[in-house]
Amino acid sequence: MIVILRGADELAIHRRLGELKTEADGGSGMLATNFLSIEGREAKPEEIIGPAMTPPFLAPKRLVLVERLIERFDPRPPAFQARSIGAFASLLTQLEKGFPATTTLVFTAGEVRPRNPLLEGLKKITGTLDEEFAEMKGEPLFRWIRDEANARGIRFRTGPFREHRLFDEQLEKVSDPAVLLSELVRYEIRPDSNEWRSDSLGLTNELDKLANYSMGHEVTVDTVYEVCSGARHTTNFVLLDAMLDGNLGRALEALAILVRDGVEEQAILGVIGSRYRQMANIVDLVQDGATPEEVGKALGNSGKYQGLRDAAIRRARRLGPAGVREAFEAIVEADRANKSGEGDKTFWLELLVMALTRPQAATARLSPAR
Repeated sequence: MIVILRGADELAIHRRLGELKTEADGGSGMLATNFLSIEGREAKPEEIIGPAMTPPFLAPKRLVLVERLIERFDPRPPAFQARSIGAFASLLTQLEKGFPATTTLVFTAGEVRPRNPLLEGLKKITGTLDEEFAEMKGEPLFRWIRDEANARGIRFRTGPFREHRLFDEQLEKVSDPAVLLSELVRYEIRPDSNEWRSDSLGLTNELDKLANYSMGHEVTVDTVYEVCSGARHTTNFVLLDAMLDGNLGRALEALAILVRDGVEEQAILGVIGSRYRQMANIVDLVQDGATPEEVGKALGNSGKYQGLRDAAIRRARRLGPAGVREAFEAIVEADRANKSGEGDKTFWLELLVMALTRPQAATARLSPAR
């Protein structure tokens, strides 16, 4: 049997895989000798075919797990062109001919783009199960968090923040602990994409921490904020936006949280440099009179949202070409000082934040896009 487990809900995939492991073991206690995990990014066809053809030892089934192989064949830009399946055509041919009924061959993947030739080929094989686990969003996600919390004995109580003043004004307005947890525990799809995805595996870890911390006591938004990780991701976002908006107080507060949470100085510099490289492109577009729609395309998926697009244009006008040059000079100097060990590393980061936050000269500002 071939089973495809794919999608953004990693926890659901993890739990479904657990069911398949239990089924393969069949109460024999011999799963360890009948389970093989293969890293698909480097795998060759024969490394999959061989184990799939091997009968189980003292167990009802043999389970072969192939991770991330399907994603190797995702269509690539420009315009997501289809990829050749190449040598893996032999894998599909062999699987179509048949393999032992005692083997469960599982392929796992994240979100897969349309026209993936390996996925399409596997789905054509008779008996293949294609199970997709989509990202949980909105109310279904909040309901899931509450159900998981109840199962752990966590008692949520809604209400405003009373003990903490947040660096993020939007988060500070949240009064539902489940909603706050969903905002804190997520990840950015790509660096500086401004697109975030719920992290189901991370959420279960944070719920376990909350259960151990609360010990049956009520959990408020203050409790969630104090106990749960994930603020680090939000802080990256807040730090970058605060610098580009000229909000020194918020930028330094976000930097302090990053340093407190143990984020490496070089990693912070890398995030800052990446964001300013993106802004340099936006500054050029706005300077050349690009339309908001053209700017949106340059921003990628985040450019589909008017609020993010308008904010990028506003920040580009504030920064200007001269500001871009000054920013890169300051980033290069901070990187040099950090790597050479000149003084306290946090001190150099604070100086960099101050340099990037201060308003640019009037001559550096851009005129509105035509």
